[in-house]
Amino acid sequence: MTSNAVSASVCEGGSKKYVVHYRQAGIQRRHTIGSVANLTLVEARKRARKILVAVDDGRDPAAEKESKRAASGLVFAAVMGDYLDVCERTLKPKTVVGYKGDLKRLWKPLHKLALGAVSRPVIAAHLRTIAEESGSASANRARGTLSSFYVGQLGKSLRDQSRHWHEYIRHKAARPGAVRCRAGGNLEGCAG
Repeated sequence: MTSNAVSASVCEGGSKKYVVHYRQAGIQRRHTIGSVANLTLVEARKRARKILVAVDDGRDPAAEKESKRAASGLVFAAVMGDYLDVCERTLKPKTVVGYKGDLKRLWKPLHKLALGAVSRPVIAAHLRTIAEESGSASANRARGTLSSFYVGQLGKSLRDQSRHWHEYIRHKAARPGAVRCRAGGNLEGCAG
């Protein structure tokens, strides 16, 4: 790397941002650190050092930031709609009706969440709620539907971005006896 620098940049709207400049693989890159109003120069330099260490380790902080921004725009309900459209073209009608019911009714609390925010504890807590309100059979069916939604149809790029839930769903799907939730009984199997 050559000529790494921290500077304050004035944006079109007049806001001022700290920016770190670096060269990676022969390409000049810049990464916004934060607002001049919110950070001191000392804090900006500390953050810049962390970014430059990541660059030295072979990572691309600007690309990582962009992929996080893109992933946060993927809301569960929007992706669910796309998934159900694919299901209607590829699955049997009865299966599609079941998936729609489970995803739209039982998993409704996830609809406004970004896919990256759907974590293991969120899934486990909601499976317990489903078991208490609708019974263990509904909880197991809902788990299977969610597993199919994530593992079966979303594609490798989404699974890689939210690896924690992917591994959890796949692990539990491989051991169905370990995830059975009993209404009124011991629900630790749902906690993961």
